[in-house]
Amino acid sequence: MVVDCFGRIMAWVMPSLLSERLQGILCNGAALQKSWLESEVARKREGDPWQWREELFKSPKADSLRGVFNFSPAWFMAGHQTTLFLSTNPGKEWATVFSNAGAILSGVLHIMHPDEHRMQLEVIQRLRCDPRFTQILDTWPSIFAAISVIANQQSPLHQDQKGHYHWFDLLVSVGSYEMACLSMESFGLQVLNPPGTVVGFSGKTVRHGVAEADADRVCHAFYLRTDLQIYCQVRPATCMTQEVFRPWVGAQCPEKLKNMALNPFPLSITCI
Repeated sequence: MVVDCFGRIMAWVMPSLLSERLQGILCNGAALQKSWLESEVARKREGDPWQWREELFKSPKADSLRGVFNFSPAWFMAGHQTTLFLSTNPGKEWATVFSNAGAILSGVLHIMHPDEHRMQLEVIQRLRCDPRFTQILDTWPSIFAAISVIANQQSPLHQDQKGHYHWFDLLVSVGSYEMACLSMESFGLQVLNPPGTVVGFSGKTVRHGVAEADADRVCHAFYLRTDLQIYCQVRPATCMTQEVFRPWVGAQCPEKLKNMALNPFPLSITCI
């Protein structure tokens, strides 16, 4: 957990959190999207943003996955693509196998940021009331309204523009690689990112990037765009603070929390 001098929780890092079984589910799910991942990279985009630059996609093996696929039930273009994908047999299989992982990651968010969990759930519930989204949400396997699957991509340092400063994005890494490194330049941190690791932070607040891994690596990013929260007229989540965890963390390690409160540096890191 990374905490600033005001007691605000800026990031969570949970190394190797997911079981090998769940990691396998996510890897198999990504394999079902192979043609969709590759077709998204092949499309030409105005301005050639870095996310689609072919040189950033690495292929450790000839049959390695490579590409990016954005899912969302409610973005215009991504919603159209998501509907098409979920109507295919691979898409239906993906939604089925992914549902367990989606439920566990929902629980992870509830621990990291209970108010954001409330907001994400309310957004999905509001969308279910809109007949345009009812059908796709019947098979949507996540509390998050957007998922990006990113296969074997090296990400330069960047900040995401369409999230919120107070909301956590979840990054989940799986694959056959042994180790990768997530750079959080805003904190001056280099975070080891072995398979099964879950990291939560605001991609809009934190300048971050990921170096090339030593073998196949697939990152699943879970997030919400502010325009969708505004459209659904849901109360936005506030920033997360360590006060939420003080009752049960403090009982186990009061000295650690006391030291955090007295820490004169901008950030402190604690393990719970």
